[in-house]
Formats: sequence, C-alpha cells, structure tokens
Amino acid sequence: MKNKIFSFAIILIGLLLSISFISVSANAMHAKPIKKAIVNQKTQEQNNIELLKKNCDSKDANSCLKVATLIAQNDNAHLSSKDVKKYLDLACNYGSFESCSEIGNYITESEPSDESKQIAFNYLEKSCAGNYLLGCYNLSRFYLNGYIGKKDYEKAKEMSQKLCENNIGLACNNLGVIFAKGYGVTIDDKLAIELYEKSCHLETGIGCLNLGVALHSGKGTNVNHPKAFEYFKKGCNLNSAESCYMAGLIIPTINPIKTDYTQMKVFYEKSCNLGYYTGCNNLGNFYLNGTGVTKNFAKALNLYSNACDNDEPIGCFNRGAMYQDGKGTSVNYEKAARDYQMSCDKDFAYACLNLGVIYLNSKSEDNIKQGRQLLVKALSLKPNDATILNAFKIYQISN
Repeated sequence: MKNKIFSFAIILIGLLLSISFISVSANAMHAKPIKKAIVNQKTQEQNNIELLKKNCDSKDANSCLKVATLIAQNDNAHLSSKDVKKYLDLACNYGSFESCSEIGNYITESEPSDESKQIAFNYLEKSCAGNYLLGCYNLSRFYLNGYIGKKDYEKAKEMSQKLCENNIGLACNNLGVIFAKGYGVTIDDKLAIELYEKSCHLETGIGCLNLGVALHSGKGTNVNHPKAFEYFKKGCNLNSAESCYMAGLIIPTINPIKTDYTQMKVFYEKSCNLGYYTGCNNLGNFYLNGTGVTKNFAKALNLYSNACDNDEPIGCFNRGAMYQDGKGTSVNYEKAARDYQMSCDKDFAYACLNLGVIYLNSKSEDNIKQGRQLLVKALSLKPNDATILNAFKIYQISN
C-alpha cells in the first residue's frame, strides 16, 4: 500500500509532441523510379561539389565556402568535420570574412577545449577586422561569456552597442541582457526592454522571447500577458524553441476558463521539434492524461524518453513513474529506479522522493538507510513541501 502512495507523474508544465508518420506506398512499380531519381540527385550533388572544389583550388573563396556548406549539410557531416574546417579555412584565407566567422562558430560549437576556443577567437577577430558584422557579433560573445580568459563586459557592451546601431538584432538582444543583468553597468530594465523590442523588430527570435518574458513577469514594465503571448508567438515563428514553449505555457493564463489545448499542443510540439526538451516532456503529459488528445501511454513514454535522453530531469522522472506504474510498458522497478536516480542527480526533488520510497519499501537495511537519505535530500530541495513532509510522517523519519 505504501508503495503506491508516491507513485505518480508530476505534471509541471504540460506540453506535447505529436509524431506524424508518412505512409509509403508499397507499390513496386514506383520503387525503381524513386530510387533512380535519388541516385541521380546524389550524383548531381557530387558533381557540383567536385566542380566547386576545382574552383576553390583556383582560390575562389565563394566556391570554398559553398563546398564547406554542402559537406556540412550532408547526413554524415560529423564524419567530415575536417573537410568542413578545411574549406572554411581556405575560404577565410582567400578573403571571405563570412567564412572566418563560420569557422570560428563551427570550432566554438564542436571543440570545447581552451586551445580550440583561442583558435576560434582568432578567426572571429579576422572576420570582424574585415567588417563582417556577424563576425563582430560572435566575437562580442567571447567577451560577454568569457570563453577565453576573463569576461570583459565593457568590451562586450561597446561592441554590442555599435552592432545594434547597425541593426544587428542579436547584438541588440545581448545589449539588453547586459543592462537587465547589470553586467558592468547599472541595471536598467526599461532600457533593456527597448533593446529587446528593437531586436524583435529586427526579426530576432531571442529578442522577442526576452521581451515576452519581461511583459510576462512585469520586470521593467507592467504585466501584460496577451501582449507577451504575441511576442512569444512571433519568436516561435522565427524558430525560437523557447518562445514556442512560452507561447504554449502562457495560454491558460490568458484564458483560464476556456483553455485552447489544441493551440497549446501546436506550440509545444514545435518547441519539442526545435529541441526544447521540456516541451517534449510536457507534451508527454498531454498524452498521459488525455489533455486535448486521446490518451496514449506509448506516445507519452516515447516523449518522456526523448526529454530524458536529452538531459531533461523531469522527463527522466516521468518516464520512471511510467515504469513504476506500468503505464505504456510492463512494471519495471529497476528501470524506474534508474530514471529516478538520473533525475534526482539533477536535483529534481520528487525523483529523490520516489526513489527513496522504493528503497524504504525494500527489506535491505542498506537500502532503507539510502531511502532515508534520499528523502532528506528531497526535503532540502523543496523545504515545507506537503507531499515530502507526508512521506517523512509515514516512514517515521525525523526532519
């Protein structure tokens, strides 16, 4: 009986992810022409690359950049990273300052070592010196985030200010962050909002997101949920994954009496597809509970797995709860404990609670001791939480 008390999935931020399947005709008559067309297309692409490589050998920077782009777009791009860097480097050396910026970004994202960051910084400096404004923006991020050495907020502010004056929306957003957070300056929320607004007007998704967050929270302005929703929606249209998530999240606040779950699903689904994995988890909640959709435990489990496998602790927790309860799968306490442990390690309190309860219901003294420790950790993460305090009472643990 005790074992069931805390076996539940916490629904924190309801989101959805629908998986659409394309039905492929089994008609054998179409198989060969389709296959032949694909082969011809790949042959043409390869011929294009070879021609561009020849032009690159003749020091045509634009051709070198196109070769790098085509290689990077290949499905096995991770196997060809050396080739991508090779052709971007050639393009950069032949005078394409855009390529200097691209290789700087490529190295920053794929090679996290300090040595690689210094190499990336050098490429970005060259790009900025060639007056490629996005190269200057990427260089400013090094100063703002301290990718090499100490953070230099003054330099980041100076560069972001000039770039924003030149209508680089990302720089306007970063300048807004500098004033909102007080990075080397006095906090100025109103100025931050003006900068976010300019960034969003320049079609920058993250600027729309930050403007929506300010209107949602009332920081530096009056709370205005309908207006916040419009900015989140615009950010989502600009493929800002978190904007899609926030657009879905705020819908019940705008209309709590008649919540549009179908619209929420659309936003959460896009958020998940763009890689915001809290959205995948909350979409799983929709399918688990039948919120605006038909209940589908298998789909919920798949969505929780997607979230968990991408380091989203609540996704691990909810998947663990499904294994514990046998929803969409057979009961499996070993897998439940594994998922709760992953979630608890990332400080998700209810995962520590559920894992602790599993251990407390075992007959092993060592497990019972560990269960008590897990409940103590859960309470330290969420002091005064009624559910956790109730567990302390049931298992007679002193807090």
